[in-house]
Amino acid sequence: MAVVAPREKGAPRRRTPFGVFALLQLYMAAVVVAGFAPSFYLKPARVAAMDPAIHLHAGVMTLWIVFMAIQGVLPAQGRVRLHRTLGWWGAGLAALVLITGAVITVKGVHDGHDPFRLGSAEAFAIIPVRDLVTFAVFLAVGLATRKSAPDAHKRMMTLATLSVIPAGLARLAAFTPEPVIIALNHAPIAAMVAYDLWTRRRVLTSTWVGSAFLVAATPVCLAIAKTEGWLDLVRALT
Repeated sequence: MAVVAPREKGAPRRRTPFGVFALLQLYMAAVVVAGFAPSFYLKPARVAAMDPAIHLHAGVMTLWIVFMAIQGVLPAQGRVRLHRTLGWWGAGLAALVLITGAVITVKGVHDGHDPFRLGSAEAFAIIPVRDLVTFAVFLAVGLATRKSAPDAHKRMMTLATLSVIPAGLARLAAFTPEPVIIALNHAPIAAMVAYDLWTRRRVLTSTWVGSAFLVAATPVCLAIAKTEGWLDLVRALT
């Protein structure tokens, strides 16, 4: 007898158009491309002069964004088996995201990188650390729920990608009004909430808990960024 994985409690699922989570992954890929195109993807000469560590990290992140866009589309097209098979390759790619992200964070401290003007590169390091920590948490929960709670899995993997697109959004901010950037950043969360309400008549636990964790991460990290404890920790580790 086939065993069907349990879904989060709620009203019966309504029929939906082309996969919402596929569209969200494609949306986030578009945001990243739009953000990095003017300064990276369309500037080969400038890219060639960059540090090899940046090349590696950029390549890994590009692969992740493309991979997740494909992974989002496959289930919507009925290719669930292929989606699951590729998932294990994705876990390895995610490990590279974390490793190269950590390398770039350390490099940023050494280079005095502080684009948000938080006062020092050590203080700014909290921003990429925020991205890596939230990414790792969502990834871990997403992998743990891939069979037991597929609804939570979809939402966790969507939030994992959302947690690593702020760098693209930051580059869009150079020529885009701040309210638009805020809207672009929170659009996937709003879409998941709307989708839950439409299909289940309630917001699923994985949606609101995951979204709350991601949204709360920024003010918490900014509150920590300039503390002596954080600055000393960064200096000790870098």
